[in-house]
Amino acid sequence: MLSGSYPPSGCQPNQTWAQIPGLHSSLQGSHRPGILKEQRFLSGVIDRLTALLAPLMAALPWIGLTFATVFVAEMGDKTQLATVLMSAQGKAPWRIFLGSASALVVASLVSVVLGEGLSAVLPPAVLELAAGSGFVGIGLWVLWRQWRGESDDVEA
Repeated sequence: MLSGSYPPSGCQPNQTWAQIPGLHSSLQGSHRPGILKEQRFLSGVIDRLTALLAPLMAALPWIGLTFATVFVAEMGDKTQLATVLMSAQGKAPWRIFLGSASALVVASLVSVVLGEGLSAVLPPAVLELAAGSGFVGIGLWVLWRQWRGESDDVEA
């Protein structure tokens, strides 16, 4: 009953583990002294753990989706290529990793704060349209520069 989906089947919202049908049936009717007291104690511990873990369990899909999206988006981009080059040239790969990881964390923090602030003033549809237009605009600008033969190479 405890291994499987979360919450266990047969469990109703705001129901304690002791109230789930059949969960404690093996302990009921036992002739061991004090079993009811132990059962209540364990039930209380499980209820507290469930209350503590419920927000984490609810957040896991968002955490996983965000991780996968950022991981795939960062594969092969300029940041990753710069990190590869720096670690290939340097003698301190862990320092480069810590610098790169902390930069990504700070950039993500700025993005989250900015996104939260913008979502308080603009509807999600406007934000999606702006983001999509920005991507298309940058793509057209890069194509235009390439077509005209302009490059970002710096001459020494």
